[in-house]
Amino acid sequence: MSLVDSNDRRRLGDWLILACVGLALISDGWTADAPQKSRPQKDFVWRVQSTNGVLFLAGSLHELRARDRPSASLYEAYALCDRIVFEVDLAEIGQEDFRREVTRLARLPPGKSLTKQLDAATVQKLRQLARRQSLPEDEFEQFRPWFASSYASLLLLSEAGFEAAHGTDQTFFDRAVREGKPRESLETGRQQLDMLVNLPERDGLAELRRDLTNGLAEAEALVQAWKTGDVEAMERLALEDRNASPSMYDRLLTARNAAWLPRLEHWLAGTNSTLVLVGAAHLVGTNGLVHLLERRGHSVRQMPLVR
Repeated sequence: MSLVDSNDRRRLGDWLILACVGLALISDGWTADAPQKSRPQKDFVWRVQSTNGVLFLAGSLHELRARDRPSASLYEAYALCDRIVFEVDLAEIGQEDFRREVTRLARLPPGKSLTKQLDAATVQKLRQLARRQSLPEDEFEQFRPWFASSYASLLLLSEAGFEAAHGTDQTFFDRAVREGKPRESLETGRQQLDMLVNLPERDGLAELRRDLTNGLAEAEALVQAWKTGDVEAMERLALEDRNASPSMYDRLLTARNAAWLPRLEHWLAGTNSTLVLVGAAHLVGTNGLVHLLERRGHSVRQMPLVR
């Protein structure tokens, strides 16, 4: 097998950002509802108020097309904040040492093969994807399921113009670097890598099959819900994901939200304003950050959509 050549190393380095998109998978056959014109559209940004501080909680899509611009509401929240917080430090996961570690951990042990764990139809889809990308047909052969799923999704989305460079995270990370705005992160790259490496193989295989079948349609639906602040739609897709893989949902969403909550309350206790940018699926549902903060007695208000 031939690993990705130098021209594709940057795309492979984006694996972690794309993996975060996978935390908000949309179930098979789901399509986004049309926006309801009878009610004002909201943004995927919430203003959280405490006695001392203000926190803006914004849903991020880690890969977008050039035309999928962040809303004016999100830019306003960025302008008002004294610091911006990301899920992970994008500078860290872009380092060559980290990418090499990802590639090392992504490999199956000698003698093992990804395609031996897959049905013939899925293997055929993988090979077709590789050919369309001018990659060897056996490009995925030596990758573990969790990485193969992220890599395949990255390639599929790139065919429709989705890129991490257009994603919400990268857009505001680059802006913060240029303007010298203080940055923090909720997790380290190593923490996220360990989390993915330790996912059960059956979950990675199931996600790979679904990505190859409905990956682009799911991405389109997710963008539609994000653009219109459709919390109900996002809650439905999150519930369907939980039903499809309860253990993966709990590990990638519920447990992380609970771990992040004390950090959010720490920032709220201060007098500075903070913008926290996390995957949109982290914000919805009974285990979402919005509900968790409301249960803790904070005033939480979804901001109106401003384009």
